[in-house]
Amino acid sequence: MIKQWFENNKVKLLEINSPILPCVREALVMLESEDVKIDDVVSSISKDPMLCTKLLMMANSPFYGLPREVKNLQEVIVILGAYKVKSLIMTGSVDAWKGEMDTEQKKIWIHSLAVASFCQNFALKLGENDQEAYLIGLLHEVLMFKLSSIDNDYVGEINELLEYCMPKMLTLWGFPENIIQSISRFYKKQYLEGDVLPLAHCVTHSLKFFHKWDDTINIIEKENLCGKDFDFWLHDSNETVKKIISLRY
Repeated sequence: MIKQWFENNKVKLLEINSPILPCVREALVMLESEDVKIDDVVSSISKDPMLCTKLLMMANSPFYGLPREVKNLQEVIVILGAYKVKSLIMTGSVDAWKGEMDTEQKKIWIHSLAVASFCQNFALKLGENDQEAYLIGLLHEVLMFKLSSIDNDYVGEINELLEYCMPKMLTLWGFPENIIQSISRFYKKQYLEGDVLPLAHCVTHSLKFFHKWDDTINIIEKENLCGKDFDFWLHDSNETVKKIISLRY
């Protein structure tokens, strides 16, 4: 059924541009350099005017708590620093790409931001690549924002659709194989040590319903999502996600 759906909608799927354009990836690579040139980064990002507008709006939101309003991307990079700007660029890029949202899509977006934040926090604690983890969390359900424009009448199991389609779309968009495989393992429930997406997704989902750490930890232990003692750093991540859930811009 899923394979047939994919074939029936292949033309529409192929028309969907990547949520992170080549010019944005170029800027992210530049920000990895120790002697990053701000003007070069801004030049790359400026090729996507919608993203530029979104970045300034996000940077001036209460979430980042800047002491004053910033009016250009150079100021954003100088004040926030390359590390924070990378997450900001990834978030802004997907935010600009997804377009206007209905009520359900807004819930998915807040969920994706929370999962991305948990992924980043957990990866830091586990010594993994936290920027890559953030991107994995941000992208894991990204196709949901375009589903209604592809097929308004789809009635199948969403997880099965995402399991089949997400790796294909991420490959088409040119994302690295390790990101594709990480998201693919998540949907197939074939986790490897160091995979933070299953843990981040579980924490976010359970907090949404229970709002209690004890219930969240019980679920994580039952699903065997993390073999380490993580209770001592869950609290810090929770505070970050509370800010995300209340974020409005």
